[in-house]
Amino acid sequence: MREAVVDAKVAVQEIQEAVTRTERELGVEGQRLADAERRGRLAGEIQDQETVAVAERFTAKHRERLGVLERKLAAQREELALAQRE
Repeated sequence: MREAVVDAKVAVQEIQEAVTRTERELGVEGQRLADAERRGRLAGEIQDQETVAVAERFTAKHRERLGVLERKLAAQREELALAQRE
């Protein structure tokens, strides 16, 4: 019984660390998205269509990655709540 409690505490700690890592990744990815959007706007202002197209591709990539990380974080938080209840 004691071993099960220790294992549960370790699992909760591991999930908390994973949540923290994902939150950090989410922040980095959000910054990358903002940078790509800014670069696209700047390229549009100087009418550099090639750079605008590249920025749009990167914006789409970062927006998709951001969505994946948001869903991952939600799942991790649900898993953490479940582990804490156990």
